Amino acid sequence: MERLVLDGLWQHVKENIIHCNQHGFQKNCSCVTQLIECLNDWIADYDKGLQTDIIYLDFCKAFDTVPHKRLLHKLKVLGIRGKVWK
Repeated sequence: MERLVLDGLWQHVKENIIHCNQHGFQKNCSCVTQLIECLNDWIADYDKGLQTDIIYLDFCKAFDTVPHKRLLHKLKVLGIRGKVWK
């Protein structure tokens, strides 16, 4: 039963919340695959003579300190309701 709930919830998240370019926690997508995609884009831009600006952000602490009430509200707004939300 837990697997059915997880599969259904994950499908909803992939279709409505997470962009396909987000790596690190999706199946077959790691930080390494993200780096490879970035390098590929940067090299392609360089070959075309385009400028590429890069900004690195570290959200590690941000995810450790998410207010649970706010997170639950946002999940409800995104369509996660009922027993799964509870």
